[in-house]
Amino acid sequence: MPAKTPRAKKATANKFDALSMASARPVPTKPADAIQLIARDRIKPGRSQYRLHFGDQQVKALATIFEEKGFHGLLWVEPDPDKDGEFLLISGETSWRAAEVAGLNELRCEVFENLTERERAELGYVANDAATALNLIEDTLAIIDLISLNLGLAVEDVTSVLYRINNHLSRGKSHDVTTQQYRTQLEEMFDRLGISKRIQWQSFIRNRLPLLRLPEDILKPVQMGQLDGCAALLINRIEERGDREQVIQAAIEGGLSVREIRKLVTNAVPKTETPEPIMRFNKLRTRITPEILEDGTKMKHVNRILSQLEKLLAVPESE
Repeated sequence: MPAKTPRAKKATANKFDALSMASARPVPTKPADAIQLIARDRIKPGRSQYRLHFGDQQVKALATIFEEKGFHGLLWVEPDPDKDGEFLLISGETSWRAAEVAGLNELRCEVFENLTERERAELGYVANDAATALNLIEDTLAIIDLISLNLGLAVEDVTSVLYRINNHLSRGKSHDVTTQQYRTQLEEMFDRLGISKRIQWQSFIRNRLPLLRLPEDILKPVQMGQLDGCAALLINRIEERGDREQVIQAAIEGGLSVREIRKLVTNAVPKTETPEPIMRFNKLRTRITPEILEDGTKMKHVNRILSQLEKLLAVPESE
């Protein structure tokens, strides 16, 4: 069997280190003959593929390289539990697709055995991050899946749990045992998988989760990498689809900055008058001067009125 080069060992070891830190299990196991040449038609897409869009141009460009120089990379695979002698991809589907276009019959693979669902998902995610980054939507969905595996939640419950954790912390309920446990697990996962180098888990809740509620006309250019998340959320403030599409087209074709997009959005969103009660509140706020704050009698009345307003306008806290 082909020997693993020192460079390949180092690269693979670094990825394993990221997965084995603070993990209850050892590094995923590999058989003695882990590096194998496997027929391409014995390999199929795996169960934890986070990349939803495979660019035709990228696949064709890789295929051209493979035709000229052959395939010198390394796919990560595991035995298919349902079909003896066949394998499922953990990472490398873009290369696997390009190899098919190039007509390659055998591919160099590293075989893993006895993976847990979490290990499989994390290996696939780290490998994607080290190769070609996922787009924002793919990355967001992947992180949600990883959170479900690390926190022991159903995928459909992750979003509501994350918002609840964030609300508890923002309201000073950090002493809640469950909230603290989830927070610790989130921080450990984001650090261990290198996600925190790009985005912290609190920012993920604020800036990434809203992307999943975007309408299709904004979601598509985000998936294609034509709009970043901040620009997409700004454009989503425009209610009329026709107006949105004009701003999207201008942003993409003009390569506009977020500041320039913000100006277009401001012009496209109808201006609304501030309701009278809010205007009165704003005026009153400016009248609470340092002198008023030091006046015990007046502040006693102010605090009593504020308490009455808080009770009147109270919204039941969602648990």
